[in-house]
Amino acid sequence: MRLIKKKNIIAVLVLFSLFCTMLNGTVSSAGKVKTHEGSKVIVGVDVKYKISQILKDVCDVDTGRKMSKVLKHKKVKWTSSSKNVTVTKNSFKVKKSGTYKLTGRVKKNKYIVFLEVVDRYPRADLSDVTYMTIRSGSDGSIVTIDDVEPVQNLCQMVHNAGFSFDYKLAKKGPMTGWSYAVRFYSSDGREQFALLNSTPAYYYTSGKCDDIYKFTDELFKAASSH
Repeated sequence: MRLIKKKNIIAVLVLFSLFCTMLNGTVSSAGKVKTHEGSKVIVGVDVKYKISQILKDVCDVDTGRKMSKVLKHKKVKWTSSSKNVTVTKNSFKVKKSGTYKLTGRVKKNKYIVFLEVVDRYPRADLSDVTYMTIRSGSDGSIVTIDDVEPVQNLCQMVHNAGFSFDYKLAKKGPMTGWSYAVRFYSSDGREQFALLNSTPAYYYTSGKCDDIYKFTDELFKAASSH
């Protein structure tokens, strides 16, 4: 009689254990969150952006659909784990350059937007520049300019250009071709600054790019003819 009771107790315990396992599996399955990753977007430091506007330029990496369409009419709660990113309802601002993530949550779905944050104004210390090289984008040839006057003149032009971040240019991406690459060096051979197509990077702009290009072109042709 006691043996039968023990068998019954063991059977009940086994069934209870199986029930708990099944229940735990159900809870885990129900609580599972699906993650959707978006493409990277480049933004500037200390600029306030509307998240709805940014999502128009971000695509779901798996489906290729615009995030703005994927999340249309959905109430998304956006957050960031970084203290450098301030999210206020439908907008955000980043106070330091670097790479960050915005995370949006809708029920059992998580949406991630990757941010590449760059300085609004390029950092350019040209005070120690003593020479520069100019490389042609057409044939790859390189000339070195070490005459004091032209080096100082181009440095001053870069300083006065007032380059600033342009979100529209960042959205377009880099150009496939380029005219000249200019690299500025100190006397010990350390690179101090660089220009490509008369700008520090494709996402910076200035109203004086044409002047910089013309001067660079003149220096390159004059040096090449010697």
